[in-house]
Formats: sequence, structure tokens, C-alpha cells
Amino acid sequence: MGQSKSRSTSTLPKSARKPRPLSVSRLFREAKLGHLRVKTTEQLEGFSGVIEQKRPKEALELGIRVNQRNFHIYVSGHRGTGKMTMTLRLLNRDAPKRPVPPDLLFVHNFDNSEEPWVVALPPGQGIRFRRDVEKFILQLRHDIPDLYHSKEHQERIQAIVNRSMQRENEAFVELKEKAAKLDFLVRSTKQGISVLPVVNGKPMAQKEFADQPKKIRKGIEGRRKKLDPILSTFFELTRTIEKDGQAEIEDVQREMGVAVMAESVEQLKNTHGLDPRITEYLDALMDDILEHLGRFLTEEGDEPLSNEAFLKAVPQYQVNLLVDNRRTKGAPVIIEDRPNFFNLFGRIDKRVEYGIYSTDHTMLKAGSIIKANGGFLVLNAHDLISHQGVWEMLKATMRSSQVRIEELGEAHGFLSTSGMRPEAVPVDVKIILVGSHGLYDALYRGDEDFRKLFRVKAEFDDVVERSNETEKAYAQFVTGVCEKDDLLPVDRSGLEALVEAGSRWAEHQDRLSLAFNDLASLVIESDDVARRKKKKVIGRTEVDLAEQQREFHVSYVRDRMFEGLSKNQVILNLEGEAVGSINALSVMQDGPHSFGKPNRVTARAQAGSGGILNIEREANLSGQIHDKGMLVLTGYLGGQYGRRTPLSASVSVCFEQSYGYIDGDSASMAELLAILSEVSGLPLRQDLAITGSVNQFGEVQPVGGVTEKIEGFHRICAIRGLTGTQGVAIPSTNVETLMLPKRIRDDIRAGKFAVYELKHVDEAIALFFGQQAGVWDGEKFRPSTSVHARVIQALKDFQQVSEDTKDGDRKGR
Repeated sequence: MGQSKSRSTSTLPKSARKPRPLSVSRLFREAKLGHLRVKTTEQLEGFSGVIEQKRPKEALELGIRVNQRNFHIYVSGHRGTGKMTMTLRLLNRDAPKRPVPPDLLFVHNFDNSEEPWVVALPPGQGIRFRRDVEKFILQLRHDIPDLYHSKEHQERIQAIVNRSMQRENEAFVELKEKAAKLDFLVRSTKQGISVLPVVNGKPMAQKEFADQPKKIRKGIEGRRKKLDPILSTFFELTRTIEKDGQAEIEDVQREMGVAVMAESVEQLKNTHGLDPRITEYLDALMDDILEHLGRFLTEEGDEPLSNEAFLKAVPQYQVNLLVDNRRTKGAPVIIEDRPNFFNLFGRIDKRVEYGIYSTDHTMLKAGSIIKANGGFLVLNAHDLISHQGVWEMLKATMRSSQVRIEELGEAHGFLSTSGMRPEAVPVDVKIILVGSHGLYDALYRGDEDFRKLFRVKAEFDDVVERSNETEKAYAQFVTGVCEKDDLLPVDRSGLEALVEAGSRWAEHQDRLSLAFNDLASLVIESDDVARRKKKKVIGRTEVDLAEQQREFHVSYVRDRMFEGLSKNQVILNLEGEAVGSINALSVMQDGPHSFGKPNRVTARAQAGSGGILNIEREANLSGQIHDKGMLVLTGYLGGQYGRRTPLSASVSVCFEQSYGYIDGDSASMAELLAILSEVSGLPLRQDLAITGSVNQFGEVQPVGGVTEKIEGFHRICAIRGLTGTQGVAIPSTNVETLMLPKRIRDDIRAGKFAVYELKHVDEAIALFFGQQAGVWDGEKFRPSTSVHARVIQALKDFQQVSEDTKDGDRKGR
């Protein structure tokens, strides 16, 4: 592009003195872990926890401590920052101090089998009650038949049968006598009672009766009408005798059953009857058994069922132990990693026999909420929301403090397929939702119930302050990884490299990243490097090689992009000067890899009143933040120059050879300098790049990804050949965020590359134009050769061109 020109070396005003290159000590903070007083991690005590953060820890402790209703907790933060580890650690610290919740059971409702009862028993007593009831039922399989077939019981039954038969015989004799008086013969046959008319002392069969003369038949029929009431009375009497006999037998059978069961049932009541529902259930159980004693008797010749088969045949006599807390220490802590409808609220299983579905109370299964009763339930918020209808059902459960196990269709208002409607289970559960801040914000704004139910927010940061304590914790975490995964020990230099990596990930010299998953992965990869090199410890060299290896594996897109830059397929000037052109910097994201990319920003100006034309915006390729940055530039230009002369210029600004979406305001400093250069006609240095946002007063504001941006510009400069004058200008407030890699620090020490800090646009002007920005003395900018003075003069020239054009148009008309 343009040839290098000599730059003014006159003394600049103090407010806009030309920035000097930053020393290496300000571009990187070394880790010095001498305070650990160890040579390797073998001398450190490791831990697999996380570095504690005071703010979320206190919030969690508050939420866990307060036992009021609707005081649930939302834990927010980035993945891999230890929020789940911290949450579980605090829960496991508090939960054992709390009382163990009761066991929960379902028992058969003998009045309505479709609505089984729920029963609560002291922890550990549920399994005993279930076993005792099962033992009781199976014992009856022996006791009832034994007593039923005993001589005494059979004699009592036989005596009742004999009395009934005697009464029937007496009634039959009386019937015969009364029938004889009416000339009828009554006989007992296999088919029942036979009644025959008697004529001339002989019984007459039906055929003979039909052959008799009409007069005789009429007489017999007359007598038969008198006999019918007698027969009815006899039949009624025999039915009463049978009924009375059966009632007596049932009473005897019931007495037998009571004799068999009374003591055992009373013992069950004494042992388990703390809940009145238990006593009610045992009474109903006993009544049902007494009404169906035949279930315990085997017909002669039939093969008796096994105990297992018998219990399956009588599910109404079984106890369903829904929650067994006999081994629970304190309050339960349940982590539900698949919070769908059935896993949370329970389900109703079914059996299939001959193509027919059936179910009963023994097939009711508890969900996580019931299992967590009396304790804590930890859920992933994003997974929870992804299951349709589950969030609404969970809120209803928290409001009512009870769970009803039901089918999914019934819960959503569709037809039920089982008919089962178990009694609702009372629950007292503290819900802990773990998710992102974005989801918290969406729920808080969009769901009124959420803010009433989740009153505690524990927000985890993804970074902590870097101090001796946190550096030691970092080293202890690395020690824990080495112990857990059987890795080589890490020496002090390796630990220092890992701490420096933590600051680089945190994008700040005074902070450490809490991305423990990434840290553990880097240690594992460093171990692989060390083992391949036959090393016995992991040092800085191995950590550096592991980082380089990791970067190489994910940097394909970056390398292809820089290949195009190196061949000037994407036009980028790294030497000389040019008007209206400057090197800006952006950050690209490719999966886990982010890298800096240089961009050429250009401006073109003409007379007019169009202001700044954002070409990206006109092409629908810019985001709202970028558009805002352009509007801020308009504000700065208006305040700086518009009060002194009309802004009679139209300026177009463009990211050259950019065909994707652009957002953010980190290029607004570059765009401003390009505009000032184009308007004033003064050239800008092409061996420098700049990043930073500017406000309406010309102050330089911090931006993100500065380390990556410097790396990106240094990379292309190194590829094309470092000249010794190249460098990057950044906001002063971003200096503390820099953790530049060793290759760039080495080039800076050697004077091959430089980094400058900026606080105000005037400093950027001094650096990029090589001239004074200019100072307003109340009448004009001084000196007259300053950039601001040249811009003012150019704007006046544009104004004159506009007026001449208008005059020409008027004369032409």
C-alpha cells in the first residue's frame, strides 16, 4: 500500500502523549508457588472437591437451613465450575444431622380396591411390618387347615349338620302325614320330593292320572290345591333350616378363624399400630380373611400352591413397601439425573394375563420425590424443563406438599387405563434445581410460581480471585486428580504452568478459572506426554506440550483461515501507512477453540449530510451491539466536531472481505480512527492493530478476548515476517486480563513486537497517526497541523462543497 512517511516528533499534550510499549511483566503474571513448600504433588494432600465461593455457599447454607414451605433453592452457574460438588458437599454435611424420615407403605383398601391407603411407619419398621404380615398370612395356610380338619372342629360342624338333618326329617315326616290325610304320597328322591295322588289305597303315576275319568282327575286336583300351601311351608322351613345351619357353620368357622388369628393380629397391632391406619387395616384384613377362609383350604386331590404363588394369588393380603429408610442415615439426598414424569412422581405397573391388563396396590412404584421425603431432591433444571408437563406437575406437588401416583394420561386429562387412584402421599421435600443463570432469569421473569417457590438463588462464578490460598487449592485439586486417576506426580514447575493456564482461561491475571473439568483433562493429557517421554514426573515442559497438542488438535479452522491471510487472499496490510484503512481484531469461536482474527476496516467519505453509513447493517450482517457502537461514534463525532462546524459528510464504514454476521462494539475504536483518517486525509499505521470500544466522550472501554486478539495479529505478523514495529493497541483496563503465551513474550522482549495501552482516543490518534491529536483552545484546535484541526478543516471543506453544489443546482434551475 502506501509508502512510509516521517512522523512528527513534537511534544504531545500530556493528555494525549504517544503510548509506549508495555513491559513483559505487565502482559503476563507468572505463578510462583514457593509458598507451597513442596517439590511435587506427592507431598501435598489432595482433594476432589472445589474451591469454595463465599457468596453461593452462604446462600446454599441458608436454603438448606430454613425449613419453611416453599423455600426451595436454585443453583446457577457455568458447567464444570463445581456447583454440583459444592451443593452435594453441603447437603451431605447437613443431611446426617436431621431425623430419618418414616417408611412409606401402600396397603389394600378393602372397601375400595382402586383407592389403596398410604401408611407411614417409623424408619425400619416398614420392612418388619411387611414381613410380619407376610409371615402371618403364610402361617394361616397351615393353622387354618389344621384347625379346620381337627376332630373337635369337624365334630362341631357335623353336629350342626346332624341337627339340621334331624329338623328336616321331622318336617318331612310331618309333611307326609299331612299329605296322607289329603290322599297324597310324598317320597324323597334323588331329584327332590315326589308327590303322587293315592286312589283306592294305591299311589297313581302321572300316566295313570291322565287316563282317569274327568271326575276323578278333578277331585285329585281339588285336593292338590289344598296340599300346595303345605308344600310351600315345608320348602320354606327347609330353606330356613339350611340357612340356619349354614349360619351356624359360618359362626363356627369364624370362631375357628378368630381363634387362629386373634392373638397374631393383636400382636401385630401392638407391634406396629402407632398409626391408627394400621389398626384399621389389620381389622379389615382379618374380616376379609374370615369371609374367605376357603382361600386357605385346598380341595381334596388338588396340589397346594407354593408360598410365592399363593401370595401372588392374594395381593390384597400383601404390603407394598414404597420407601424403606432402615439404612438411611439422617435425611435422604436424592439426585435424579433423568427427571421424567415416572422417575419423579412414580408409576403404576401392570401385569398381562391372557391379553388382559391388570394392576393392584403392590404394583405402585415410588418416584424420586417420594423417595426424597423428609430430605432433599437435586434436579437438573434444563433436563426437567425439557420433559413436557413435568414442570407444571412439580409446581403443583410443591404447592400441595403431596404426590399422587397416577398414570401419565390421567395426569394430563386423558382417559385412565387402570382405574387405580391411590391415596396421595404427603411429602416434605427441599428441591434444589441446578441450572444456568439464563434459565433462572427466564423462569423468574416468565413464571410467577417460580419466584414464589424458589426463594434462594446460589449463583456460582466461573472464576475466583488468585491468591496463595486459591493457588494451593488448585495444586491440591491437581493432586486429587493424580491420585484418583493414577497419574504421575506433578512437580512445582508443572503446577505453576497449570495455575497460569487457569488465569489464561479466566482471562485475568488476578483470577483463576473454576473450569475443573478442563483442568483435570489438561493434567491427564500432560501425564500422557510425560509417559511417552519416559518421564517420572510432570513438569512445565510436559504441560506446555500438552497445551500445544490440544491447540493443534482443535485449530484446523484457524489454520485454514490464516493460510488465506498469509497468501493475501484476504487483503491485510502489515507495513506502511494508508488513509481510511486500519487493522481491527475479532474473536472467532470454533467449538471449544477460540482464536483472534485480524480484520481490515475501511472508511470512505464524501460531501453530504448522510452521517455514518454502516455497510454491515445495510446488508443485514450486523447485530444490535455493533449497530449501537456505530451510533456511539456518531455521538462522539457530533460532540467533538459538530459544535464547531456542521458535519457535512457522508461516511461509509465496512469490514472488508467479511461475509458473515458481525456483532459487538470492540471494533468501534478502529472504525473511529478509520473515519478520522478518511475525513482528514491523514494516513494510519498499517503495522499496528487495535481493539477497544469507545464511548461518546472518547474514552476507551474494555472488551473481551484481548489475549486471543493479540495472538491472532502476532500470528499473521510472524507468518509474513516480524518487522520490529508491529504491535497491538488495547484498552488500558484490559491490560490486567492479558496472559500472553511465551512465544509472544519472547518477541516482545526481543523488540520484535509491542503491546500498547490506551485510555482515550487522543492517545490512539497519537499512536496511529504519529501526530498530535490536538487541543481545543476555545476558538480552534491547536496546533493547526493536529488531527482534530485537520478533521475540522475537512468538514468545513465538505460543507463548502455542499453549498457550492446547492448553488449550482439553483442556477441550473
